[in-house]
Amino acid sequence: MPGTGEFALRGIIAAGSRQTAEAGAAILRGGGNAVDAAVAATWAGFVAEAAISTPGGGGFAIVGGPDRDPLVYDFFCTAPGIGRGVLPADLDFTALPIVFTDSVGTYHVGRGSTAVPGNPAGLAHLLADAGTLSLADALGPAIALAREGFVLSAAQAYLFRLLEGINRYTPGPTAIFAPGGRLLGEGDRFAMPALAETLDHVARAGWQTFYTGELAAALLAEHAAHGGLITAEDLAAYRVIRREPLRFCYRGQNVATNPPPSLGGILIAYALRLLAGFDLPGRHYEADHAALLAEVQRAANTARRRDRPADLPDAAAWQAWLGEESIRADRETVARFLAEGPPRHSPDDPGGPSSTTHVSVIDGEGLACGITTTPGETGGYTVGQTGLLMNNMLGEEDLNPDGFHCWPPGSRLASMMAPTLVGAPTLVGDAAGYPRLVVGSGGSNRLRSAILQVLSNVLDWQMPLAEAVEAPRLHFEHDTLDLEAGFDPAAADVLAARGYNVKRWRAKSLYFGGAHVARRGPDGALTGAGDARRGGHVIQVE
Repeated sequence: MPGTGEFALRGIIAAGSRQTAEAGAAILRGGGNAVDAAVAATWAGFVAEAAISTPGGGGFAIVGGPDRDPLVYDFFCTAPGIGRGVLPADLDFTALPIVFTDSVGTYHVGRGSTAVPGNPAGLAHLLADAGTLSLADALGPAIALAREGFVLSAAQAYLFRLLEGINRYTPGPTAIFAPGGRLLGEGDRFAMPALAETLDHVARAGWQTFYTGELAAALLAEHAAHGGLITAEDLAAYRVIRREPLRFCYRGQNVATNPPPSLGGILIAYALRLLAGFDLPGRHYEADHAALLAEVQRAANTARRRDRPADLPDAAAWQAWLGEESIRADRETVARFLAEGPPRHSPDDPGGPSSTTHVSVIDGEGLACGITTTPGETGGYTVGQTGLLMNNMLGEEDLNPDGFHCWPPGSRLASMMAPTLVGAPTLVGDAAGYPRLVVGSGGSNRLRSAILQVLSNVLDWQMPLAEAVEAPRLHFEHDTLDLEAGFDPAAADVLAARGYNVKRWRAKSLYFGGAHVARRGPDGALTGAGDARRGGHVIQVE
């Protein structure tokens, strides 16, 4: 039983950088629980992963344990404009390109791209509900890291290069990422002294300063002066929402994930429910296996457009949509395409924010916590002299399906983020079983395919965790089957001959997500895996 010395480790943490993981590990060593560690690590990640992570974004968390039923914390961004009226004539909203290894995306930045942030409120509520630390203690590692700095790794430097155009949009982020005009690179020391002072203020004043205090006033002044959209009413009205997770069963394992109105969790569930109806081919990622995964992803994309699952009202509706009667026709379509070859065309499924990061923690008492956050690609500006980078969620095509600036003020934006728990063959988190795995990923639509493949690799193919995470991935979208470097060339040839539009990537890429995973084995042993695509790192705490 927990507390009796059954577990040899105080915990395991997997995160998007060594510094992020070290911040959480320090909390575990000091006696903090999984939630304490995950929250502290996430705050530290706003420094260590500053190119893709910031307090000015939003996210989701899932927490569960042997004595705690799983619960999702929704602290994603909301649409601004309460009490504002028309868009400002000087709206700051600019399109900029981002070039991946084998792909180019266009993203809109500026103050007019920023939605109301949720990270400060969400992390504070999660800590107060399920942690043991004060907010000041949880902020300690982040403040020290921002003040003292650290040496950039190759992965961190790559993100600086990838997002250089956005981070040179205005002088604020330019001074952070390219002081003196030169973009910082691998081996350079990176610090955020202005953010350190801001976080120190938060530790003293409380998280509410982001919404009704000094930091709120600074954000409002920034937006009023430079064509932004956020109003005082927007900030005062922001609320964290506690949600019952979406639960489903996959091959005897109960899974809990982010529910509607977010899309990622229910689409992952749909894909897994389809996959469960097929026998797996004899070899991982042979052509038949890749085709099955591609067709399952195609079917989920089609169901997303056809059925609008984000609009399903409650758990009964979710379960009906995931039920055998509902998915039978799509499963038959998958089988037909596998037998006859892919169709000539299927509608596009738009891409979205890729700058997302995740922390997974399981502690020695069996408590599990996963936190996924994103700022989009950041808005390309800082809030005055605070060092705070903000989000560009209103500039993401996938989050704005009806066109930019069409969300009703105060409404919750949709998201693909899906922190997920896998439990014993009982109710997830009940007294009879411990959560066995916590996983999440960045990567817009690709985070769905990343989580899908990691879960299948672990649960279907019994892969060791690191192998399950690092295995080459595929992603089906825009009628294109993207195959990551490392995929069997012979299998790729077979897929092309069958009629798939195969795109062969020359290198592994963060385009295919960044899945960070913590696991508790049947014997209580704790293991983890950090995705090298996004600089992932794992620390076991004895």
